[in-house]
Amino acid sequence: MATDPDLNWSLLEWVDGSSGYQQDDRHLYIAADFVRALSQASKSLVQRSLFAQATESCLIPELVEEQIRGRLTALKAVDDDALQQFLINQVEPKLTDKVRQARAALGELYSRQLEEKYWTLSPSDFGLHNAIITPLGDIVFFDFEYFGWDDPVKLTADFCLHPGMSISVDAQKIWTTQMKNVFGSDPNFVHRLGALYPLYAIRWSLIILNEFRPDKIKNRLHAQSRMQSDVRSTQMAQLKKAKLMIENLDRSIF
Repeated sequence: MATDPDLNWSLLEWVDGSSGYQQDDRHLYIAADFVRALSQASKSLVQRSLFAQATESCLIPELVEEQIRGRLTALKAVDDDALQQFLINQVEPKLTDKVRQARAALGELYSRQLEEKYWTLSPSDFGLHNAIITPLGDIVFFDFEYFGWDDPVKLTADFCLHPGMSISVDAQKIWTTQMKNVFGSDPNFVHRLGALYPLYAIRWSLIILNEFRPDKIKNRLHAQSRMQSDVRSTQMAQLKKAKLMIENLDRSIF
């Protein structure tokens, strides 16, 4: 409602309700309507410079590959046999294969920035994991820390792949169908989504493994005061999730 960066305080409204994530298709359509409203606002916004690019935006398709390689480099510096075997034997071969396929499918579009008229304002970390269902049945979306301009393909893929939700294949199909309708004015939207979706999945598999990175786990330990034994069990659980995401990489949701 109000904020003062000099005094370092903000006034927030309390939203009463429960967790937004449930296996309820109705919520998917409400989320799609929210994205549709953002898309319409994006097109009507006169002063586009009011907003910067979203955090880790991918307005150029090859930036997805660049982000993957950056995360891969950080994880390969970690001294952990189980992690390294997964990266070498599963992630790297899949990355090579999917990059080759994406480059072949997109051609020159792979390294070209998306035309500005097709950009959309994106919450970036968007999903039902960041939503509250009010007692009246409304859904309130929150957490816009990474908000800004982005390729709607990234918004679409991230919603499906976010480990905070783990939505079903059927739900993912509903979501992608809705997004095709919302962003149908972009003639290459479906083409980019099909080509880049596997790369976004690889990217998420590496984000899931942040628990192995010293720079990330230090923050987790400070915030949660967990014992070292808990850290290892969490790492193994995250590794299992990452493996599952790579194993499901070729599963079609389109």
